[in-house]
Amino acid sequence: FRPQGGELVAKVARDADFDLQVLASIEAGHTAPQQVELRYRLADGRHGRYAMTKVGTALPGRDVAQEFRYLFPNLTEDVWFDVVGGDDRLRNLRLHVVERPRILQSEVEVQYPSYLQRQNQKIPFRGRVALPEGCHTVFHIVANKPLQAVTVHDPAEQRQVAVTRDQENPSGFAFPLRVGSADRVLLISLQDHDGVENREPYRLVISGLADEPPEVRLHIPGMGTALTPQARIPWAGEITDEYGTVEIWYELQIDDGPLLRSRPAIQPAGRLVFRQLEALDLAELDTTHHRTAASSPALENSGDTPGQVPAEHAVTLRPGQKLALGVVARDAYDLQDAPHVGVSRRWLFDVVTASELRALLEKRELALRQRFEALYEKMVSIQELLERIDTTAGAATQQTPQRTIDRDQLRIGGALQNVTQLAYETAGVSAAFRDLVTELVNNRVDTEELKNRLLAGIAAPLQELGEVQMPILAERIQELQAAHADRSGLPAAQARALAEAELVVAAMRRVLERMLELESYNELVELLRGIVREHGQVQEQTKQERREKLRRLLEED
Repeated sequence: FRPQGGELVAKVARDADFDLQVLASIEAGHTAPQQVELRYRLADGRHGRYAMTKVGTALPGRDVAQEFRYLFPNLTEDVWFDVVGGDDRLRNLRLHVVERPRILQSEVEVQYPSYLQRQNQKIPFRGRVALPEGCHTVFHIVANKPLQAVTVHDPAEQRQVAVTRDQENPSGFAFPLRVGSADRVLLISLQDHDGVENREPYRLVISGLADEPPEVRLHIPGMGTALTPQARIPWAGEITDEYGTVEIWYELQIDDGPLLRSRPAIQPAGRLVFRQLEALDLAELDTTHHRTAASSPALENSGDTPGQVPAEHAVTLRPGQKLALGVVARDAYDLQDAPHVGVSRRWLFDVVTASELRALLEKRELALRQRFEALYEKMVSIQELLERIDTTAGAATQQTPQRTIDRDQLRIGGALQNVTQLAYETAGVSAAFRDLVTELVNNRVDTEELKNRLLAGIAAPLQELGEVQMPILAERIQELQAAHADRSGLPAAQARALAEAELVVAAMRRVLERMLELESYNELVELLRGIVREHGQVQEQTKQERREKLRRLLEED
């Protein structure tokens, strides 16, 4: 208690308890009173009295005073009181309720890492703030009242953070902090000039946002597992990074050679948050350095010192080699020695000649033709199934047995399900033929005649079948199903379904004939390839015989 305006005042935080201790002297012949009372009054005029609790029994010669205690619980308003014991009285005591110190305003001044290329800024926050890793920050906090002491404790490091008091505003303070990649919790304790503290330390959570490597989500449409040395590789997908990529390149490996890095596929002046790669022309691919110290067999005769790499070296692919290819992207992260890179999956290709690639595609084409033959036979079966529907008029108990009606219902339902599935599978065969054409184009072994045969002669009619004609047939079968259910107009509905089925069968037969024509064309091409191979073998054999004859003549001389 401190004197203040004729009263003895003790300041108490709102909603806090106050434990009052009174000592009654038993020295110099004084006798402790048997009871001590509190006589109180409140601001609204209410008043009363409480007996204080005697703590133990004080003995002269051993103790100097008898202790009495009383607990004022959960104070929310001022209390004036007197303490009365025996013939003595303490007057004009007051418990003055004051607010606890609390945080009114808080903002963080952020200096971002240089690689983020962001302007410094001030961010208001409450309790939690999320910032990128590597930020240098200064937290500015203002309380609701002047402060006497501030403590900022870091439990993880078991240390106190250095705090700077605001010279112009006694309610404000600041402290610096560098943001790491993990979350961090600070405990802030405030004490005002009355010695009142906040009930529990304020928790300040700083979430460090770790920089993630770029995401490389790519795939290669229109390419198989084999390619020609002059192929053009298309990319689909995207390369993304939260703060942008700064460099993208290819990594490749030929056979069992070292892993090579191409010159940058993309190295923009600015920064890319999203980029879809352009097609890669293998004929123009070159490397700038190796990922390994060993020299590549392709560079052994380049005149460079083993283990070193020339500034730029063109990559030449030859049939018979294997090529492993991937895409790598790097962002601007520079807070550690190792850069942040994202790597795509690695694609493995066999390098083949144009003739070998055509032969591989012809095998796939043959498999597609066999698959379509099975679809054609399935469609003929559907047509036959529709022909066997009994169109006899009348109810089940009169002219048509119930078992016949049930059987036909199953036939119609099965036909509808099969046609729906057939449309999906036919569209899939069409897409597969288009993929063949795309692969021919990407490998630069296509011809206009071959593209017309595959696209106009096969893929387009198949697409028409799967997306137009077969769905129309499914509608006709649904009409037949409805007519069969109420036994009205059944012959006409069956005739319409059969007519549409005949159109589909005829269209499928025409496509199949074109496939067979193309197969004959491919057989002729293969025959020509065989003739060329045999001619080459004969030429090589003739050269060998000439060399042997010349060697024998030289030996005889």
